[in-house]
Order: sequence, then C-alpha cells, then structure tokens
Amino acid sequence: MIESYGAVGTWSDQLSTRTSTRGVEGQFVAENIFPESDLPRLGEIADASEGIFEIVSVRNDRADYKRTNHEFRDRLRKNWDAAVSLAGEETVRTFDKYFRVSAAGFSRGTTNLYRITFRRLADPRFDIAL
Repeated sequence: MIESYGAVGTWSDQLSTRTSTRGVEGQFVAENIFPESDLPRLGEIADASEGIFEIVSVRNDRADYKRTNHEFRDRLRKNWDAAVSLAGEETVRTFDKYFRVSAAGFSRGTTNLYRITFRRLADPRFDIAL
C-alpha cells in the first residue's frame, strides 16, 4: 500500500505538506503544471509493489530528460509568437518556466526519470505443495 500522508486534513493540506518536501521544482510542477497529480517516489513504488511484483531492474534516465526539456524549451522559444497566439502569454510563460525548472531538477538529480522493470510474483492462492 502506498503510504498515506496524514489521516486528518484536506487533500490540499496533504498535498501541500507532501510537495513542500519535493523542492522548488516539485512545488512549481505540482501547483502549475500537474495540479491533480502526485507522482510517487521510488521507495513508494517499491513499497507498493512488495509481495505482488519483484523489481527486476531500475534505470534512471534523468540526463535524457534534461536534454528533452532543453529541446522543448528551445522549440517553444523559437515559436514564441505562434504559441502565444494559440495559448496566451501566461500559459506560454508558465511552460517556458516549467521546461527550465524541470531541466534544472533533472540536472541536479532532484527530479528523476526512473524506468522500472517488474516481474509478477506467483499468486500464493495457486501454489501447489511439491
């Protein structure tokens, strides 16, 4: 089971407590880009999979996503006027900041992109005594 973040209080209170421990990048992304999302940490994924899946491998591709965010930002800046006409100045500025902040987080290692391979464990209900 994924850890609960407080038994008392509203979801926004719990999210506020949780995102404040994730640093500037996490706070900005949680509030401005994905306000209804709360991505789990690696340890939470491992805890939630325990007894159901075996973790076979874990790879962190944060350097790849740092480059991806730089590319997204470069393309946004090259097409700034077109983006503003489609989405508005505020939205374009928010995503420009998102790509910058996100790339910085991947660069520092405060944001990660884990690729996890799982193997389903045998269902104990169907174990046969040998």
